[in-house]
Amino acid sequence: MREGVIAGMGSGLTTSALLDEEKLVVLFTMIRDPEKREQLICAFESSGGEHIEKLKVAVADNDRDAFFKRLHSLKGSAGTMALSGLVAICTVREDDGLTVTPAQMAACAETVEEVYQHSCSLLRDYLMSSAT
Repeated sequence: MREGVIAGMGSGLTTSALLDEEKLVVLFTMIRDPEKREQLICAFESSGGEHIEKLKVAVADNDRDAFFKRLHSLKGSAGTMALSGLVAICTVREDDGLTVTPAQMAACAETVEEVYQHSCSLLRDYLMSSAT
């Protein structure tokens, strides 16, 4: 897996900070069929995209309960896919609890979406590299 700072990431996160390759190796050892691996990633992209969209709606509605519910759900999905950076971001904001302001919710949703997009790309790259 290539290492380096993720292009466009203002946070300067590296590939290894976003993706726990050891956990992904374990996951892909259990799921050996390339088609099943593809299905798993597609399912994550689909459900993750839905969580991101509902996270944005929660921000627009200033609905803290919905915001934290979606953040928690996305964190669980990201953990299953070994996306440690996304898990960390969700965990930090979850720990803020009720003290989070609407502006912080909006900033978090933006960061989460950006990291989610990069994480999906990393999963795709990993899938391609594991097929060779």
